[in-house]
Amino acid sequence: MPVQEMTSTLLTGVTRVAADTQFGIYGATLATTITESRHQNFARSSYTLANSIIKVVTNTITGGTTALTSRKNLAAGALSATITAETTGFFEDTTNTDSLVAADEFDYQIAVGTGTSIIFSMVGCTLTEGALTTFDRIQAAGSGGSGVGQGTIAGTFQGYGGTSLGTSIPESEAIWTFRFSATLSNMYGWIPTTGTSIATLTTRINLAAGAQSATKAAAATGAFEDAVNTDSAVAGDEGTFGIATDIESVRNIGVWEVKMVGAGSPQVCMASAGNSVLGDNYAAPSGVFEDNTTESNAQMKARSAFTGQNLFVNVKLHGVTGGYNIKLRKNTADTSVTVSIGDSATGVFEDTTNTAGFVSADLYNYLLDRVGSANTITMSCVAFTAVKTAGGGGGSGGGPGQGNPPPGRGRGGNPPPPPPAPSARQRGWGQRMRGWSRH
Repeated sequence: MPVQEMTSTLLTGVTRVAADTQFGIYGATLATTITESRHQNFARSSYTLANSIIKVVTNTITGGTTALTSRKNLAAGALSATITAETTGFFEDTTNTDSLVAADEFDYQIAVGTGTSIIFSMVGCTLTEGALTTFDRIQAAGSGGSGVGQGTIAGTFQGYGGTSLGTSIPESEAIWTFRFSATLSNMYGWIPTTGTSIATLTTRINLAAGAQSATKAAAATGAFEDAVNTDSAVAGDEGTFGIATDIESVRNIGVWEVKMVGAGSPQVCMASAGNSVLGDNYAAPSGVFEDNTTESNAQMKARSAFTGQNLFVNVKLHGVTGGYNIKLRKNTADTSVTVSIGDSATGVFEDTTNTAGFVSADLYNYLLDRVGSANTITMSCVAFTAVKTAGGGGGSGGGPGQGNPPPGRGRGGNPPPPPPAPSARQRGWGQRMRGWSRH
């Protein structure tokens, strides 16, 4: 069965104090809130939710029960990973599952015991569905809450993953390139505040308006959706979202999503934010794009088998004389999946040739390898496509609560391979996106 891994990350970590209970969404910017309705994923099909996982980097909780639990429609789910006092590392529930159907809302709860505080940098789960060729992908981005607004411009553009890129973003800096044919439908938005003008969300294909558009009246809040129109994309097309709200930037769109039905069962692992990088560092494979000097801090644990390919980098600013390499890593070693960025070059770069195989429990992340001078480079997103392997589902072994004891396509690059021929019932992945806000 196909498996989608939904992982929220923030390498600087989220701190929760003793006796605190908060909620968050899977597959996005790692952030939590006491208002659960702002942090919920939306199911577009029937799934089995499993393999709940959290990565704890600092733990000074000395007593009581600290646990990561699943939530379904504002009620407790079946999954629970107990975090041992004063212990760090990965904690998982690889035993229990929750059944989801279309329109269910799901999220996670983190409840902290007694002591001082806990800091965690990743939270994830897996979603499985029946046949390998009939999977609706959901991939969240951002953290809900206030979202992203128009600011003082006529509109802004947002990408397909990681987190909000902020306001005043040129569309070329928000694009991601399709490597499979897909039909886009059910574009969806969620807005938490009223304002002085209509809020508008649109699809964009190849820097032009797509067929889908949804609006929310100035005095209204909540969900809005285009449930009628569709867009078609083929390998090589570039996709973004268009957003317009109040000129005063007092009204923000906190969620944007589009369902994608495509060939096979690919999942796009994307980290974005436009943060600057200095030096030879590491980054997590999804969520907010941040670098860290310690590789173990950036590693995520695979919970299914997949082939990693089509490493994609969108470079916004580049001051490194001598160039930069971005590499997909597996168990602290380089894979052949690499993007080389030339001396001070900007724009889109992609490796359309190399692939790397991963199995459950492999650790994976990005290496940011500076070749030249000690100057910064800013990337609006780094992504790769994970093509799921049949029979690669399931957990990484063990039961709840496992931890560690305390102590490219550059301009002029390789041409993309032809896309596989889709059948009428083949499905790809969907996107759930939430704006930039930490509460």
